[in-house]
Amino acid sequence: MPFNTLYGEAMNLKQKNLMDEKDEPHFEQANNFDSEMSKMLKRFKIAINKVLTMKKKNFMDEFVEDTVRETAEKISTTITEQLEAKEKAVKGFKSEFYSMVQQATNDLKKMKEVEDKIHVNHK
Repeated sequence: MPFNTLYGEAMNLKQKNLMDEKDEPHFEQANNFDSEMSKMLKRFKIAINKVLTMKKKNFMDEFVEDTVRETAEKISTTITEQLEAKEKAVKGFKSEFYSMVQQATNDLKKMKEVEDKIHVNHK
């Protein structure tokens, strides 16, 4: 029997003067009340545990999503930085290589001129 019903019956008995201030509800009714209260508390505990479990799950889901997103952003940033550094290094290498080729070409021209002068002087 729910608490409200027991309480209502107790009030009715008191109003009819069938129950003294010192009298308590029957042992069976009190036992029923304890049993109902125990069941309600167990259901409440189960409901609270379900809510807490869902909150933990939602928190973990959000945590995992945030971690994955942050990691993906860091990886993307690192890749971009590496590509920029590679591009800069390749550009520097090309410039250096082109300068060396030009220098070698100029040196060859000078050597050819010197060789031609030597041939002219020996004749």
